[in-house]
Amino acid sequence: MLITNDWFSTLQKSNVKLVTNRIQEIKSHSIITQNGDEYPVDI
Repeated sequence: MLITNDWFSTLQKSNVKLVTNRIQEIKSHSIITQNGDEYPVDI
């Protein structure tokens, strides 16, 4: 959920990656997509 409408500038940051694959599993410090990729997250 994005609270602001300037989201495009957020996507351009070096520490942001847009992932469009479906989420298979959420762990305490990462998200695993259906294709098996694991992404570290800071929620």
